[in-house]
Amino acid sequence: MAAKLRRQCWENRLKEQARHPRTSPASCSLVVVLGTVLGAPNSGNHIEKRHICDICGKGFPYHSILESHKRCHTGEKPFNCHFCDKKFAQKATLQVHERTHTGERPYKCRYCEKTFAQYGTKTVHEKSAHLGIRNYKCPKCDKCLSSPSALYTHKKTHGEKTFQ
Repeated sequence: MAAKLRRQCWENRLKEQARHPRTSPASCSLVVVLGTVLGAPNSGNHIEKRHICDICGKGFPYHSILESHKRCHTGEKPFNCHFCDKKFAQKATLQVHERTHTGERPYKCRYCEKTFAQYGTKTVHEKSAHLGIRNYKCPKCDKCLSSPSALYTHKKTHGEKTFQ
């Protein structure tokens, strides 16, 4: 059953991408619970997107996520840094920022002793430094890089003006 739902969701994503290749992120009418792809305990469960943003039409499984999303439209930043004057729309973004003040680096590479303030940075490090995975190919010279930001920086060596 779970495999069938995942396959159906994947097929819907591909169809959606074909219809709107650059206008919106691909997704089916059901959203996979966070972690499902990683084999979390509730793997295969889907939750209906019942809470719709009245500004952009994007759907969310929970009202709290919708409320958090709406801040991208309103510009509201209710989370204040305890160390400086910066404000953030998301609590998680504040927590990552505050690590720049505290020096906390809770994510440790599983292959070496290096630590990171952000989980994503640790993952990029593990893939590129230890597994040799570099999925971002330069269209000019075919060099493969480890992240979109590394590719962006690399493109500047060709004298390209890169607009995002």
